[in-house]
Amino acid sequence: MNVTQLITSKGYPCQEHSVQTADGFILGVQRIPYGKTNTGISSRPVVLLQHGLLSCSSCWVENLVDQSLGFILADAGMDVWLGNNRGNTYSRRHIKYKPTDEEFWAFSEAMSLLFLQSIPPLYHVDQMRTPVALFTGTNDFLADPIDVENLMGKLTNSIVYHKDIDGWEHLDFIWAMDAAKECYKEIVDQIRKYENIG
Repeated sequence: MNVTQLITSKGYPCQEHSVQTADGFILGVQRIPYGKTNTGISSRPVVLLQHGLLSCSSCWVENLVDQSLGFILADAGMDVWLGNNRGNTYSRRHIKYKPTDEEFWAFSEAMSLLFLQSIPPLYHVDQMRTPVALFTGTNDFLADPIDVENLMGKLTNSIVYHKDIDGWEHLDFIWAMDAAKECYKEIVDQIRKYENIG
């Protein structure tokens, strides 16, 4: 069952979209335009959920409806978009190359051409003015506390909310049995607060 089938099997609408990158990759993006009960809302905040390393958009809708952030946001009146990185299950197309071509997987070469250096340039997060709600875990080895402190030191003008969840590691943010209670409800609250909605 693919992610669109998974979403619709739970009674939610789902649209599939394709986005072409500047370097020719065609990324699959799924959209849950509304939840089960709020179909009449004409204006709704747009939320993009982007998966992490070695994952895909389905990670946001794989749990039970009341435990999956994608469904929770849709039911809270959000227009939910689920992104996919190049090369994953839903983004294995290119205008010129096939996944069996070596060039298809040469992302770093494209980065070198784009930025004229071997690594992407640093992003100046200290210049961001968008409100940031930051949820972190004390046992997260992929976004470890030292990196989080470093980031927070640079986001001093943007952080409006921070919750450090004791004992949580990286995957708990999508698969923990208590994710809805410990994290998702507060995400919805923060979006509503900054979008000035109910």
